[in-house]
Amino acid sequence: MARYLARACPNCHDYLGVIIPAEPQDPGTDIRVDARCLTCGYTLDWKISRGKKPLTSALTRILPFLVILLFLAAPAFSWAEICPGSQVPKAELQKLDSALPIPLQDKLESEVAHLPWGFPGQTRLLYQREFIISYDPEHRVPVWVAYKLRAQDVVNRKRRNAFRTDPRLTPEETATCADYDEPIFDRGHIIPNATLNRSAAAQAYSFFLSNMAPQHDRFNRGIWAHFEGLVRDWALARGTVYVITGTVFDRNNDGEPDALNETEWMLPAKRVGIPSHFYKILFHAGATLESLAVMLPHINASPPNRNEFLRQHRVSIREIEKRTGLNFLPGLGPLSQDAIESIVAPDLWPTQ
Repeated sequence: MARYLARACPNCHDYLGVIIPAEPQDPGTDIRVDARCLTCGYTLDWKISRGKKPLTSALTRILPFLVILLFLAAPAFSWAEICPGSQVPKAELQKLDSALPIPLQDKLESEVAHLPWGFPGQTRLLYQREFIISYDPEHRVPVWVAYKLRAQDVVNRKRRNAFRTDPRLTPEETATCADYDEPIFDRGHIIPNATLNRSAAAQAYSFFLSNMAPQHDRFNRGIWAHFEGLVRDWALARGTVYVITGTVFDRNNDGEPDALNETEWMLPAKRVGIPSHFYKILFHAGATLESLAVMLPHINASPPNRNEFLRQHRVSIREIEKRTGLNFLPGLGPLSQDAIESIVAPDLWPTQ
């Protein structure tokens, strides 16, 4: 049975964030496991030995001391910087944000819900119950956001802007309100706020700047907003869809990720990278696993025939993997993974 073991992650030093798949069953047996920290995503190779006394007994003895150490070492909670124009009271946002990070068990449940076929690869993981962000602290935008969307989640709710920094990120990692205080780019949601209308809290979490990337206003309010609406329509039509959506940095269009020094940055601070493309990959688990992948060039325009523009930019999942360095279905067997990732969907999905 999978369990947790108290050991400090060498990257973020979280004592309670390492998952151990199993404990050796026979005394004197050693096993090696790949442990992954749920706080920062760091993976490490770890040998576990089982002697005459159960390892869990030793854990029981030392756990109180480790909890005290974790409490003393934990940084003080930092309130978010709330951007001008917020429509949610500061006290309400502080109450919501103080519930983060979510407990470890909720992180596990979020993984099972939103990434049933495995992690595409991750940098800085930011968990919500309704979605998971893999955040890029160098470009200061999401690498990807994964979420499960059910028909019952698609509801109406009045939009209340609440743009703010993510208190789980350091000042160096996060984009700031000032970074987006310029006339060219919108703060473009990667998971849209309207997709999270199921609760006021979920909608408010969508306004973290950790869920934003700079988007030309005509792109954000045109083809990207239309695409977001289609995803909700497909959830209504199919019952449940799984979505992985994110950013691409391939400015020279050579089919590979750009080096950091090739990035185009938002002015004047040059702290936030401007993606060259945005993508969405959708899955529907019916009799077979269906997929639809679309990668859009980040253009300063809104195509008049939006569905036709989306059709023209259907791609294989493998194409997005090459441009991002990610691996989207690691939990499938190699044959199934190759079959799904190598095809281009024949058309957009019907909405009825």
